[in-house]
Amino acid sequence: MKVFLLLNIITIVTIAQHLNSQYDEIWKQWKLKYNKTYSINDEMKRKIIFMKYVTKIHQHNLLYDLGLKSYTMGLNQFCDMDWNELKTILFPNGFINHHPLWNDNNEELPLLSHKSLPLKWDWRDYGLVTSVKDQESSCHFHLSKGIIKIKKFIDLPTKNEKILQKAVYHYGPISVAIDASIDFVLYKSGIFESKYCSSSLLNHAVLVVGYGTEHNKDYWLIKNSWGDKWGMNGYIKLRRNKHNMCGIATNASFPIL
Repeated sequence: MKVFLLLNIITIVTIAQHLNSQYDEIWKQWKLKYNKTYSINDEMKRKIIFMKYVTKIHQHNLLYDLGLKSYTMGLNQFCDMDWNELKTILFPNGFINHHPLWNDNNEELPLLSHKSLPLKWDWRDYGLVTSVKDQESSCHFHLSKGIIKIKKFIDLPTKNEKILQKAVYHYGPISVAIDASIDFVLYKSGIFESKYCSSSLLNHAVLVVGYGTEHNKDYWLIKNSWGDKWGMNGYIKLRRNKHNMCGIATNASFPIL
């Protein structure tokens, strides 16, 4: 009996040492990839946070492999910060009120065609989407920079995904606000959906550049502002026609040039 218990203890210790070795290597490679350096006092704190993300991502992706999740998570440049730190850096303005980006010179949406829309659309194919940039804390898309002069902004009817789809097709990329959670921050690929994200408490501005359907799930194609190392080369597919997922159609506008 004592021998059996001793063997079990040895096995557990061996497994723990192996896992620690794996964590150390993952941590080392991640720091190299994102050029991360820390003080001696800060190193352990950041590593502990990082290891928690590694565990969360691993557990989530196991569910994806079992067909229980529609998207994968992955390590990115934010995985050494806890949620409170991330909120300060990525969403410094807190919750976004109704159309804080625009002036009051808005008007109702012009009449849209009732013709059927293509099943898939991607404005990147037509050269209307610039390359992904890392703006991090400045999540608003500065449409007015450069030589473009914006005459006014038009609000879309709130919480109406059908109108949003028509607007994306007829008018081009649409600025929207969404609720971005820690799961959103860790997104890697697939179609993101969450029963926990809000359709009214919105904290992050993004750009809808297209839409489509994949594995019988409708999605929005969204350009983010966290650089091309995040998500799918800077983009995310968000579940479409699913109860206004993460508030995608709650706060949408587009410019008239």
